[in-house]
Amino acid sequence: HVLIAAFHPKFEFAGLVGEEKVLSYEKRAPYPVINLLRTGAIDRGIEQGITAETIAEHNEKALLAEGLAEVERNFKGLSES
Repeated sequence: HVLIAAFHPKFEFAGLVGEEKVLSYEKRAPYPVINLLRTGAIDRGIEQGITAETIAEHNEKALLAEGLAEVERNFKGLSES
């Protein structure tokens, strides 16, 4: 079994304003990407205490700490290379 995780260069969470817009980068990639995640790998992560919520919390903290301007600059550099 697999789960699908999709990423797109123009992904945006609705309703974000100001610095919150950086959170949309959690679901962005320089080019459209679909990742197929094996459910067995996800189950092993859950057994280790890793959940979708803990991953999302970590990503949110990291993105907010980096800041919108810096993340936009780095992302733009990825798509130009």
